[in-house]
Amino acid sequence: MASKNILINLAKDDFEKDEEIISIVSGAFEKHINGKNTVRAGLVIATNKKLDL
Repeated sequence: MASKNILINLAKDDFEKDEEIISIVSGAFEKHINGKNTVRAGLVIATNKKLDL
């Protein structure tokens, strides 16, 4: 997983003008891709407008 700060800055590029981060959770989650279960690591960012994965 890339640096937490790098991932946060990448997510902020898509934020609306008045959007603010409320909470950030880092970890791993299982995802089903092309018929296979895959573990992905990353951040879940909750803002006052949406959730970003």
